[in-house]
Amino acid sequence: MTLFARDIVKEDTGNQFRQRLKYWAALGLLRGVMSSPQAGIDMLRNRAFRKNEEEAEELFGTEELFDLLGKDRDTLPIDLLEKSNFSDSEVRRLRQLAADLQQLMGFEKDWKAKATYNQLKKWLKEGLNPVVFCKYIETAKYLGGLLQKLKTDFSDLETEVITGDIHDEERKEKIQLLTEKQDIRRLLICTDCLSEGINLQHGFNAVLHYDLPWNPNRLEQREGRVDRFGQPSKKVYTYLLMGKDNPIDGVVARVLLMKAIEIKQQLGISVPFPEDSKSIMEAVSAAVLMNPSLAKPTARQLDIGFEDPVAEEEAKVGTAYKEAVEKAEKLRNRFAQTQLLEKLDIEEDLKLTDESLGNPEAVAEFIKQSISFLGGHISEYKAGFKIQPGNLPATVKAFLPAKGAWAISFESPTPEGFHYIGRNSAFVETISRIIISGAFDRIPPKVARTSLFRSDQVDTKTVLAILRVRNVMRRKKGVGELVAEELVCWGYRNTMEEGNILSHAVVKELLGQLRVNQDINPAQQERFLATEIEHVKTNETILNTVVKEHTQAMVNMHSKYRKALGTDDFEVGTIVPPDVLGLYIIYPKI
Repeated sequence: MTLFARDIVKEDTGNQFRQRLKYWAALGLLRGVMSSPQAGIDMLRNRAFRKNEEEAEELFGTEELFDLLGKDRDTLPIDLLEKSNFSDSEVRRLRQLAADLQQLMGFEKDWKAKATYNQLKKWLKEGLNPVVFCKYIETAKYLGGLLQKLKTDFSDLETEVITGDIHDEERKEKIQLLTEKQDIRRLLICTDCLSEGINLQHGFNAVLHYDLPWNPNRLEQREGRVDRFGQPSKKVYTYLLMGKDNPIDGVVARVLLMKAIEIKQQLGISVPFPEDSKSIMEAVSAAVLMNPSLAKPTARQLDIGFEDPVAEEEAKVGTAYKEAVEKAEKLRNRFAQTQLLEKLDIEEDLKLTDESLGNPEAVAEFIKQSISFLGGHISEYKAGFKIQPGNLPATVKAFLPAKGAWAISFESPTPEGFHYIGRNSAFVETISRIIISGAFDRIPPKVARTSLFRSDQVDTKTVLAILRVRNVMRRKKGVGELVAEELVCWGYRNTMEEGNILSHAVVKELLGQLRVNQDINPAQQERFLATEIEHVKTNETILNTVVKEHTQAMVNMHSKYRKALGTDDFEVGTIVPPDVLGLYIIYPKI
């Protein structure tokens, strides 16, 4: 394949654009074939070899050709082949290459897949849960099929293949189901569709790069999905798979990736890929097609005639990275967190934000009370807690292991052997839905949105309420808006008059510590409740003022440090009246 790619590039077509298109088509072929036999076969067979360079010139500009290969999409660059002007003899060679690739599928002759199998088997024996990153969808699916063989050695192994042809929400659901299963080994094969946005630290602790990315930043982004805050394992393992005869891997690794790794080891910081990455990669790739022998990582002596061009490009990469390092250091000094915090004095603001979002203590208290309320048992266990299923609903039991207790922790980093439970956890969401359903749909377990009782902890009628406050955020310049919701505690003594209003903090404290000393008979409950609801409706303007003031306080808090960063470009409006989600009336004990 390398020889064929070099041959079609050498041929003089007499047309500059056609020559350029063939160059990129040859490079695309190399990248697909070097990824996997399946990717190469799909590139060669699933296309019509047409002679329509005029149409191609309309479709591709010279600036767009690199993007078809360099961008982090996981689809094959078949467009380049379809628009290239191959001769009849070249088409015959391409078809023969596809037939040859068919013979290379499987562990026996696909040494790249075999090496991956051996490394993953070693990791799984050591108790690791790996993620394998591939470049193309076809490669990920091909490899995922081959790696099913691992299940013969590990009966508890669960595997999943996730690529860009799966909708984002479905990707999240598949990963959630895989990571929350207990007492299993996990293996995830994916493309770079998962290198951003979805965190994998709670289910995986090893990363294998099946295909090398052209952009060094992508290497760190992949590993950053696993090696990040909240990772319970003391070590995260990475493996860079590189073929010694792979012409692209050699140049990319030697000239680009190793340079980025070297900078990080020396300076302790990661730098963005140089801004002129397109020209750098174009020149380096040209070296591959001009002389494949240069690609070998151990080849330090360059053949006569190629030494100067490649040396120049390596020097260009070094210069670009030096400039990127200087920019990164300046940026780090400018936005040092300690200086920003000292300047703004936002410690109390951050505490309020944590409370609004749900800090670990709030999540822990909610889960502990809910598990007991729903019929399960939760108790302290070593550095965390353990849950016994008891009579928990089936949807909650699904998260627990088939046998024994479930060890959980609300802290991050999470102790090894424990499952992290945070406010965004599907486990928390499931329990929340059950509790809310019990409150609104009146299905077991029943949860009261209203309650009336007597307590010796109040000396006058006290009304406590939980409000849902909705705010609309809009950019001051531009279009689009976002609705944000927040729960606010509020209340009053006797009536909603000035001086009687209870703050969020006071109501929150009362809700957490009130105890029932005497019940109120049902007839009185209905009468008292109807009276209080009418009182709230009559004084709706007071309620609206309360939530507007709360929202403004939050806006002021955020604006303080957004202005410091030069990003204070939002305006916020409150939707009134707020929704009353819960109303609790407490009378003094008689």
